[in-house]
Amino acid sequence: TIDITSSTAPVVRATTTLASVYTTGNIVVQGDRLYVRASSGIKIYDCSDPLRLRLLGTHSITNDRRFAVQGSYLYYLDGLTDVIRVLNVTDPAAIFEVTSYAITDPTDISIQGSMMAVTRSDGATIDIIDIANPTTLRFIGSVPTPSLGVLFTKVLIRGRYLFTNSINLSSQYYMRVYDIGAPQSPALV
Repeated sequence: TIDITSSTAPVVRATTTLASVYTTGNIVVQGDRLYVRASSGIKIYDCSDPLRLRLLGTHSITNDRRFAVQGSYLYYLDGLTDVIRVLNVTDPAAIFEVTSYAITDPTDISIQGSMMAVTRSDGATIDIIDIANPTTLRFIGSVPTPSLGVLFTKVLIRGRYLFTNSINLSSQYYMRVYDIGAPQSPALV
C-alpha cells in the first residue's frame, strides 16, 4: 500500500504477499474489494484497511486474458474457449458462474454502467455489449477499425466516450475517441 497524499513524495505504508500473482493479469478495486488475477484464478480481498488486506475468497479460472468488475459481477475474457464468463461475486466465499457469451478471441475489456466494450485479437473491431441484465448479455454495436493495417489494442469507456489505443503496421500508436451515446452507431470524435 502506497500513500500518495503527497504526489511528489509517495510513501510505502504496507506490503502484502499475494501468493502466485499472475504477471499478465490485472488488478481491480471496487469499493472495499480488491480483485487480483493469480496463477490459480481470481482472489478477492477486503481492502477496507489497506494496511491489512484480508482474503475473502478465490475462484479457479484458467485461460483468462483480462477481467472487469461491475456491481456484484466479474466479467472475464476466456481466450481458450472464446467466451466472456460472468461470475456472481456477491459472496466471495461462494462465487459462481451465471452465464457466458460467445465472442471470437477476446483480448481487452472495459465496463461502464450497462455497457461493455471488448477488443479481439484480430484488432479489427471493438464489440459493444449491453450488460444491463448480467445473465443475458446482448450485442448492440461495434467500432470497426479506422483503416486497413490499424489494430485496436486497448479500450476504456468513460461516460459516453470510448477511448481506444491502436497500432499501425509501422508500429505507430494512436489514441482515438468515439462517442457511444448511440452504441448502435459509434462516431469518431
